[in-house]
Amino acid sequence: MAHKAIDLACGQLALTSGEIAEVPCGCLTEALIIDFLYGFTSDWGPSHNPASWLNYTNDPARFWHFAMSDLVEGAARLEIPLSAAQLAQLDQLGAALREGNRRVNLTRITEPADIETRHFLDSLTAAMPLLDQLRAHAPLRLVDVGSGGGMPGLPLKIAFPHLRVTLVESIGKKAAFLRATVQALGLRDVEVVAERAETVAREPEHRDAYDWATARAVGSLPVVVELCAPFLAPGGLLVAQRSGDLDTQLTQAAPAFKALRLWSRVPIWLDLPGLGADGGRRGLIVGEKYAPTPALYPRRPGIPRKHPLGRPLGDL
Repeated sequence: MAHKAIDLACGQLALTSGEIAEVPCGCLTEALIIDFLYGFTSDWGPSHNPASWLNYTNDPARFWHFAMSDLVEGAARLEIPLSAAQLAQLDQLGAALREGNRRVNLTRITEPADIETRHFLDSLTAAMPLLDQLRAHAPLRLVDVGSGGGMPGLPLKIAFPHLRVTLVESIGKKAAFLRATVQALGLRDVEVVAERAETVAREPEHRDAYDWATARAVGSLPVVVELCAPFLAPGGLLVAQRSGDLDTQLTQAAPAFKALRLWSRVPIWLDLPGLGADGGRRGLIVGEKYAPTPALYPRRPGIPRKHPLGRPLGDL
């Protein structure tokens, strides 16, 4: 395609998708994601009637609003406005995730539309309990435990650039992907730590030091609590993104909340476009740290998963 001339005499290209889209002038490489039919449009006669058209525009905000409409709509419902520059960064993150997934197992979600909702929008929901502080540009420190492909830490950093973010990822290849992606996106105040959370949480610069901790796919709720809570300073919030029966999960994890000095808040249920596409209802479990972490926790690497602090399901 790089060797095929494109005639924009009429400002249009034919698409196969049956929809209208726009590409900013000077950014025609973005059209590669739309899978369009190209040719010499000025040679087409009046009878040529393609199913749809690709228009070019000088307004990048209109382009990103169209291309990522579910994400934009969902973020607006969360009261998290995203600029054209932020949407472009998220699009770049999505491209990096798809490319990196060819070499490292980062995610099973690879379709662009699903990445925008089930990764990016889902990540932004973790900000809900702290929106007032984030809007006030409070200098919050966020730790994302078991970051994997950077969710939710990187979308949150893009949406709230003033955040100071630490991504904890024990698998070396995934940590290398995170470092390369942070550099490519030009993100500042983002640290990638390639170590087990149980080990990092005992280092003085990380223990009882963060305002906010997140984790998406690190295990059951008791495991999440033990791995995340030691990072939090008193008053800090654990925001765990979960699906299924949140009340039952809270009951199961009650011993972990008590041991790690967390109060549990009422779960927050989510109703946003594209979330719950896998059949499970999504929500947030929030815990507030009320005292420093007891010296016993976290236990040795691997022990929180082998012997979680929660109640056996049969006892509930």
